[in-house]
Amino acid sequence: MNLIKGALHYLNSGNGRTVRAKKAITRMFLNKGTSLFLSMLYVPLFLECLDKTRYGIWVTIMSLVNWIGFFDIGIGQGLRNLLAKSLAEENYIEAKKIVSTAYVAMILIFVFIMIIFVAIYPFVNWYKIFNAPVNMASEINTLMLIVVLMMCMNFILGIFKSVLLAFQMPDVTSNMNLAIQSISLLTIFIFYLSGKISSLIGIGSILVVIPVLVYVFYTFKYFGGRFKKVLPSFRFFEKKMVRQILTLGAAFFIIQISNLFLFQSNNIIISNIVGPEAVPEYYIVNKYLSILLFAFTIITTPFWSAVTDAYTKKDIAWIKNVKSKLVRIYCGFILLAVIMIIVSPFFFNIWLGDKMEISTSLVILLSVFLLLQMYSNIFLSIINGIGKIKLQFYISILLPFIYVPLAIILGKYMGIYGVVISGIIMMFIYVIIYPIQYYKIISNENKPNSIWYK
Repeated sequence: MNLIKGALHYLNSGNGRTVRAKKAITRMFLNKGTSLFLSMLYVPLFLECLDKTRYGIWVTIMSLVNWIGFFDIGIGQGLRNLLAKSLAEENYIEAKKIVSTAYVAMILIFVFIMIIFVAIYPFVNWYKIFNAPVNMASEINTLMLIVVLMMCMNFILGIFKSVLLAFQMPDVTSNMNLAIQSISLLTIFIFYLSGKISSLIGIGSILVVIPVLVYVFYTFKYFGGRFKKVLPSFRFFEKKMVRQILTLGAAFFIIQISNLFLFQSNNIIISNIVGPEAVPEYYIVNKYLSILLFAFTIITTPFWSAVTDAYTKKDIAWIKNVKSKLVRIYCGFILLAVIMIIVSPFFFNIWLGDKMEISTSLVILLSVFLLLQMYSNIFLSIINGIGKIKLQFYISILLPFIYVPLAIILGKYMGIYGVVISGIIMMFIYVIIYPIQYYKIISNENKPNSIWYK
């Protein structure tokens, strides 16, 4: 009981902004843990409902369709920062205009994509794109129509997550994700027990329709209540605000694409330079250690919009305090990384048996890479919240042109280790530059037009 009281006292201590962040982090950990457990149940259930060919086709389709989401060109991120600033200033008219403009822009973009897709859909043999048997042509063609149209609806409605983040409610976004996952899994399981589901169309329809229903429920719930002051309306759409949202959002979009390229290209580089046989070892070690980054990201996520609120209100002391606390938490993650390195041989032996030998050197190198990434993320979460991202924008454009050639060169001479070392070198650039930018912004010891401050 004393432990519970102590935990409750800790969660409720501090100013309102800090309390909201701590409660959000706690809920997100609970939700993500449950979500991780449910995700493990998906695979065996899918394989019971579908054969391996159909399951593989579904995974490939979703990997392709999810790229459509990048056509929002950063509207969600731009909305998040601008809305958080307006809320901090209690300027609800401007906040309503920002939300309305973002929703209208998203509707126009994805309705246009839907029209283009419907126009070209009849002229494409989709089953050939996914290398499926010809007898699945009709099934896959129908599935593609359902999936693409419903996913466009998901992307339009999903912008509500950015509104939640601006209101410093990231835990509600994790509630939504958990609801989608739970309802989808339960629905598929019920249909499986009744013997009424064995096709891609059935499972695919469930997995793309349920998110739409959940988004609609949460959107009406919050815009009809707590968010009523910023309820989107076509009357509050402003053309000039589109540029304002896109200017900030497009910068975040480029940064996101650059980071995706930087952090997700290793499998391709390793496969081509070292050989496909080296990819599984890298993938498995990265999967094992990414638990650290996953947990640390949950902790830093609530502080993005909280920093926007604090910076708008000139509460620099709170931002400094958050940075100090995140650094102390980070030190704990260094200890966890050391423990994971030590126990990794035993873990891999239990998990993989004698099917694959995992190099401890690779575990150490990837741990260094991820720890450097986590340290830079402390400062990036604050810098992103403040909205001074011009320097990050330029670096994100430049670094892939340095990283890929370096990874190829070091990969040829040092194999898989060389590819990881090239990533570590890139992370050292982040670790040096972004803390300097943070201190320049906070101390305001720079010129107003300095790139450090933009």
